[in-house]
This record gives sequence, structure tokens and C-alpha cells, in this order.
Amino acid sequence: MDNTELLKQLEIIKEILIGKGFFLSVAESITLGRIAANIGLIPGASRFFKGGIVAYAEEAKINLLNIPAKLIEAKGVVSYEVCGLMAENISSIFKTEIGLSTTGYAGPAVGNEPVGRVFIGLHIAKIQTVVKEYRFSGTRLEIQEIAAQTAIELLWEELKKI
Repeated sequence: MDNTELLKQLEIIKEILIGKGFFLSVAESITLGRIAANIGLIPGASRFFKGGIVAYAEEAKINLLNIPAKLIEAKGVVSYEVCGLMAENISSIFKTEIGLSTTGYAGPAVGNEPVGRVFIGLHIAKIQTVVKEYRFSGTRLEIQEIAAQTAIELLWEELKKI
């Protein structure tokens, strides 16, 4: 996706969120703040975006996002369950209606985990938490960038439904 399309999606997200009086927060791991940085490109972002946490290390997920260590031990930091809880907890931490999260492997390979495996979570208060698994290919940077863009696309698609 080029920047023009990304900015168009973000403008629509902005209109929907402001129109509903909703706020967004993000919990980023694999995307390392790229989602927040993209949102910051939109004038007036403070009218719908409260902030985010980049929780790259396991300890950050535990200490900043309140992810139980036992869940990480059982499921791994790159899992459906952890990603969903990241989205829910960031929404709670920032007191926002919408929480968006990312976790994944950008490379190099870690054990048996495939490079490019990414989970994106979206929590919409009082409605749903959606977590989707993706497999991306490319360089480390390409995987991180496509994960951030895909998270914004997921947010856009789900907001159009409410």
C-alpha cells in the first residue's frame, strides 16, 4: 500500500472515531511504534488517539501491558491469546474504546517459529476482540512495515462495520 492510500484510510478512521466519540490506543511489539507514527501523520490525531506502548521485550509485555507471565509461558509472546490480551489491556490502560495490538516474528528465526508470523489484535469495547494471524514475507523491515499497514487496514475494516 502506498502512503496516499494509507493516509486516506487513516482519515476515514479519524472521521469514524471522532464521529462516534471513540478514542484509540495501541500496544505494539513487532511494529515498534510504526502504527503510532503513521497515526501521527494525520492532522488532528489527538482528537481520537490517546497514545501507545511499544512493548518489545517479554518483560515489557508483563510489566507495562499486564500480560500474565504464565500466559506467555504457556502460549508464547507471539500467540493469539497474548495479542488479544494486549489489545484489551491497552484499551483499559489508556481508557479508550479501541485497542490495537501487534506481535510477531520479523526475523531472524527463533527456534521453530516461522519468520513473518504476525498476530494483530483489535479490541472494540463492549463489542468484540478480534485477533487475526498473518504470514508475511520479506526482509525484517518489510515485515514490520506490512504488519503496521495491515493493522491499520484491519482497524479500518472493522470500524466500517460498527
